[in-house]
Amino acid sequence: MLILLLACAPTVPDCGDNQHVTAAGECADDPEIPGAEDLPACEPLAVDDRIEVYAGCADGACSGFTYEQMVTALGEEGACHGKANIAFCDWSVGIEANFTDEDGDSVPDETAQALGIFLDDPYDGASENGLGLGVSLACWIDVYGYTDEVEYQDDDWITELWWASIGLFVHDVDGDGVTDTVSLFGM
Repeated sequence: MLILLLACAPTVPDCGDNQHVTAAGECADDPEIPGAEDLPACEPLAVDDRIEVYAGCADGACSGFTYEQMVTALGEEGACHGKANIAFCDWSVGIEANFTDEDGDSVPDETAQALGIFLDDPYDGASENGLGLGVSLACWIDVYGYTDEVEYQDDDWITELWWASIGLFVHDVDGDGVTDTVSLFGM
């Protein structure tokens, strides 16, 4: 019976460079991302493996961790404030995580899991590909390829690239084509 089920399982095609898998499960050429040609050239950071994109982690702190697990990973308490039953906690290294806070006391609920890992200044780590804050958005496109999830500021510049399948958002908040913040959710 298992063999029959495996025989019926869909296969994901192994697409070539500059191609992606469509919703129909077929390979298609990646179209150009409008505005990508205006981004600064890619100059990766020194690799230090502090950002683990697929796992949704930075400095060993991961999306899905409890507040206490975050404290253990980062070696310090976070500074937390609350709004709308969410506790927003910041660590001095430039990492933020959000947790549910059902009683509204600005303290993460004991079993609440981080709803993502958010990197901002002064975070200075990089991924295995040299990606992190301060690199051109072009670097992220070079490594992770095409995405049709692109946000623009008044059609002037790319403000956000989103790879939903790997739980990754990168942001340019000031229009210089350089990564200002990164959001990691993991796979």
